[in-house]
Amino acid sequence: MVTVWLALALTLSSANPGRLEFQRAAKLYAKGRYEAALPWFEKAYEQSGHRPATIFGLARCERMLGDFDSAEGHLEEFLAVAPLKDQLRGRKLLAEVRAEQAKLKPKPPTIGRPPAPSPPPPLATAPAPPPWVAPKPAPAPKQESGSVFTEPLFWIISGAVVAAGAVTAGVLASQSGSEPYGGTSGEVFRP
Repeated sequence: MVTVWLALALTLSSANPGRLEFQRAAKLYAKGRYEAALPWFEKAYEQSGHRPATIFGLARCERMLGDFDSAEGHLEEFLAVAPLKDQLRGRKLLAEVRAEQAKLKPKPPTIGRPPAPSPPPPLATAPAPPPWVAPKPAPAPKQESGSVFTEPLFWIISGAVVAAGAVTAGVLASQSGSEPYGGTSGEVFRP
């Protein structure tokens, strides 16, 4: 009877290399004995020719031991060879591993300007003037003109143009009774 079991075990192990190692690793993993399970997962991984189930089991064990870099690499390998039905759990575990990895990595220093130095300590301030001395009023701020209409030169020129126009209109109005002439020849044109 023992020989039959032994022959059956040898047949199963030769048909599925790494199966016994994988089963032993899975039992240890289920008990929370991750350190003890890791070498068995590694043996199953090598002997099975990197079957997807052994890759996934190895990655889970590495994650539990805090070896996130190895777990990430094995999960990427798993996603490359796993059937579509197993892709979702592989992506989910990979996202969890990367999130845990990000928590452990120190944040890179910010690139750019160094932080501004703290201001120097205040110097001794002058004593406040006595209350009977009135403070000097601050000079009124100079208003900047934003428009040409606020400039005096604009109004001077505008007034001169209006005045010149009025004088010209008056001169033209006073000559309304004169005859039209033909320029420098003095010839008068009549219709």
